[in-house]
Amino acid sequence: MITIGDIVIFLRDRGYQHILIGDDRIRIEGYCQLSNLKSHHVSWAKNEDRLRAASFAQCKDVLIITGKEGHELPAGVCQIVCEKPKSVFFSIADHFFVEKPTHVISPYAIVESESLGRNVSIGHYSFISRDVVIEDGVVIGHHVTIECPARIGEGTTIESGVTIGSDDLNCYQDEQGVLRRAPHTGGVAIGRYVYIGANTTIARGTIGDTVIEDHVNIGNLCLIAHNAHIQKHAMLTAMACVAGSCILEEHVYVAPGAITMNQKTIGKNSFIGMGAVVIDHVPEGKVVAGVPAKIIRDNGQAAKGETGDSV
Repeated sequence: MITIGDIVIFLRDRGYQHILIGDDRIRIEGYCQLSNLKSHHVSWAKNEDRLRAASFAQCKDVLIITGKEGHELPAGVCQIVCEKPKSVFFSIADHFFVEKPTHVISPYAIVESESLGRNVSIGHYSFISRDVVIEDGVVIGHHVTIECPARIGEGTTIESGVTIGSDDLNCYQDEQGVLRRAPHTGGVAIGRYVYIGANTTIARGTIGDTVIEDHVNIGNLCLIAHNAHIQKHAMLTAMACVAGSCILEEHVYVAPGAITMNQKTIGKNSFIGMGAVVIDHVPEGKVVAGVPAKIIRDNGQAAKGETGDSV
């Protein structure tokens, strides 16, 4: 049985600063949405408006993770007040209530590589070529193809349908003006604890490697072209397209459907808006949006209505 006291000990051991309001002996059986509260479950409130809109009438002994003290909640509703309620809530959910995957290599997978770490999972009908190094704890879904020299870092998750290491459309004209595809002899280097969403494609490098650093998150149906370099903690959401030889620096966020032109650098802590088409370098710490994308403000500041400079 898990109690609120167990959760408090977990948060203390993880170094989360928090305050408990309520009875730490109450048992907690799972986690739930704030809009669908259940007795003996934990949820979280993004802000005060969401908390006011929640209905506690049909449940009791609930734990709510909030960001501020002073909320008047019904009897039997406990609070953990902390600086980052979303982070605290999902840490609790993952630690106590999410079943961890078993580590199985499907008999229907084709695995030519002999360089597999411990506790690796590979799903049905996936193909792993002989020049792939897979480190400990990697989880690979179904129908995944890794077909070039590649390194997959520890703890990385690759969802079903992903293709890693296919040649890209990198062409040149010969002396007769005939368009020819450049040979691709590079690979793909993927860091530790990377997440790659379903049906994403990551092309191999033309000469050097396509590089994705530690703790990058990539959504479904994305394209990472040849020689791109995605630095630590960047996030690419669904259907983002990063063209060849682009550099996305640390903590860049790319919204759904955005496109970056080849050989452009997106500066650290920048935010690329939904559907934006980036045709030039983006300085550090900017928000850009539109077609073509324009700088609209500094990241983290309220919009002031300026039209911005084209990028």
